[in-house]
Amino acid sequence: MLAYTVIVCRMFNVSVFDETRARNQIFGDGYSDINTLSSAWYFKDSGFTKTAFLPVHEYKVQTKQPAIYTHYPALPNILAGAAAVVLNTYNEPLLRLLPVLLSLLLAFFIYRVLHRLIPDKRVALLATVLLYSSNYFIAWADNLHQHLYGELLKWLSIAVMMEYYEKGRSQLRLLLVLCIIMLLQVNISFEQPVFFGILAAGFAWHYQRNVFTRETVLLFVSLCAGFLLHMYQNKVYFGSWQLAIDDLTNAFVYRTTGQQAIQGGHAEETFSWVQWLTLPADWLNRMERFFVLPGWFVLVVYILFYKKIHTQGEKSLQLIWVFLAAGIAWSVVMPQHAFIHSFTSKHFAVWYAPVAASGLYLLYQHLRNTFSEMNWWKKVFYVCLIGYACIMFITQHVWELYLKFGVLYTVL
Repeated sequence: MLAYTVIVCRMFNVSVFDETRARNQIFGDGYSDINTLSSAWYFKDSGFTKTAFLPVHEYKVQTKQPAIYTHYPALPNILAGAAAVVLNTYNEPLLRLLPVLLSLLLAFFIYRVLHRLIPDKRVALLATVLLYSSNYFIAWADNLHQHLYGELLKWLSIAVMMEYYEKGRSQLRLLLVLCIIMLLQVNISFEQPVFFGILAAGFAWHYQRNVFTRETVLLFVSLCAGFLLHMYQNKVYFGSWQLAIDDLTNAFVYRTTGQQAIQGGHAEETFSWVQWLTLPADWLNRMERFFVLPGWFVLVVYILFYKKIHTQGEKSLQLIWVFLAAGIAWSVVMPQHAFIHSFTSKHFAVWYAPVAASGLYLLYQHLRNTFSEMNWWKKVFYVCLIGYACIMFITQHVWELYLKFGVLYTVL
């Protein structure tokens, strides 16, 4: 109830145009939402075929000339446009109704995956609550662009993959579902297929000790088919395959290095080794804004109770290494994009939830049984550790998310 109280308040009160505060890439992605809203309005007025279903930016929402955007998959914009046509509306809160309704499915699959992954049902429930009450879920549940759709398909794919492998790879209809998910993921965001690719390889290795399997090959084919579908849109728009390839190549070089490709296909490398070294610190720092328990707290608790966390779940919790690798993957493939966009912290959610919940539960048990017998310096350490987590939760979630940019947004 708490989560959806805040979600509904934000849905009706926090506009895309508050992109520097309440939808600032931490509490939603106002910039991309504006572009999606622009596309929805254009599609309602002019239809989909004039731009080959590609997004249209700056339409009625900026003073600039409308621009066709070719560098990003178009499916979220198409869905927003379809909602605008079906509902016959330009109204932003009404257009947010589709992602909010789909967030209920996301909540279901989060619950289902975590309860299958974590053997102790008390810890599984705690992990679920940690995500439901977090910025990761609440601030992005009404997102017009790709985030809600991508996370929904991500958790759905994990649920299907666990079912498929645990039933001995005999349910081929589940494999077909996974292939369809992959094709959709590529047309929602280029971030999701990278995560899904690591996930597929990790599951194959975990269950079969082989990454070149029937499943990984078929999923790779689905990825290519989805990407070719987007490229075909660009080809129709530009008029030739070469122009479509050049356009996306330039975008890839920029998102990898931070510089536009110059003539001859070369680029000046600007993403230095210093930035590579700071990326892990950025991941942990951003977690305190996205998740209830801050990243540094989770890291310390994970180190303290590493053996117990991994012996609790044995085989099932070994998958958290797969989830961690999948969470890191986008920063390796597109480091410049990950560096400038804090919302890429969302990719750690599947790793974060079981680790944070298991660590918090073990910390509680440890302190309940031994706190009175500890040396004073250990007591100070644990008090400071818990105090830090509480302060971050109160300032980043209770104050900023639930109140300032949530239920009290129209007052403050």
